[in-house]
Amino acid sequence: MPTRPRRQIIPVSTTSVSVVTAAGKTLLINQPLPGNLDSYLTDFGNSIDVVANSNFAVFYVEVDGSPVPGFHPIRSQIAPANAPRHYYNPIPLGRRSRLQIYGEIEAGAPSTPTVMSAQITIEAVPPGTHPNE
Repeated sequence: MPTRPRRQIIPVSTTSVSVVTAAGKTLLINQPLPGNLDSYLTDFGNSIDVVANSNFAVFYVEVDGSPVPGFHPIRSQIAPANAPRHYYNPIPLGRRSRLQIYGEIEAGAPSTPTVMSAQITIEAVPPGTHPNE
């Protein structure tokens, strides 16, 4: 008898990525999602350093190149990357996909480069269930 797929918790964090001002989007995270489970974003944190560039920092969260509603674009810090915010109503991401997080420092920032980072948790559950079950 085939076994039912099991719940997976997938913590993902970036190393610090240097993002050059006005260079466009830079890939921070490129995470495959399990093919046999429904994936949800349950935790998210984002940080930059040089703080003086915060008004020019933009984060983008996408699944297979399509924006994740509410996370595209992000123009502020949701929570520090080392202490991500937990979402009690997780954000559905689908399955058999790839999650990408990009960072961008827009033109006009007072210094370059800027270190950007993100940390997330993905919870993957059997189809037809929800992470809160």
